[in-house]
Amino acid sequence: MSKEPQSFKTGALFLCVVRKEGNVKTANTLPENPMRGIWILLSGYKGTFFFAIACLGIAVAGETGGMLLLRYFIDTVIVGGRWDISLALLAGSFLAIALIRGILSFYSGKASAHASEMVTRSIRDRLFDHIQRLSFAYHDKTKTGELIQRAT
Repeated sequence: MSKEPQSFKTGALFLCVVRKEGNVKTANTLPENPMRGIWILLSGYKGTFFFAIACLGIAVAGETGGMLLLRYFIDTVIVGGRWDISLALLAGSFLAIALIRGILSFYSGKASAHASEMVTRSIRDRLFDHIQRLSFAYHDKTKTGELIQRAT
């Protein structure tokens, strides 16, 4: 027999509901460690999250590659006076790196936005599910404004 929840607290990422069923305390909780809680909330979207991180890492590496290409151009062509190196090839390399960086940055942003929206939806679903499972007596004695204030 389920009694009324002993605690109802919401945080930015956590929803904690503790019920007493007989002598056993059951909990539908996320861990207190925020990183572990985010990891749990990312379930189902971890691939998207890691794709975003990989795209961002490659884009940053491409930016570094662009700086190294610029260094090569300045040291070898301008200072070194080696004008026999194809300037069109260097310019094309700069453009290719910039294009790759732009595409990867776009996909990184898109994937991270998708993952964060799905995590937000998961939090909302957990909160709604919890509120729906509360007893009628709880809803009867709690003002709507208090419930909304706890949820926002």
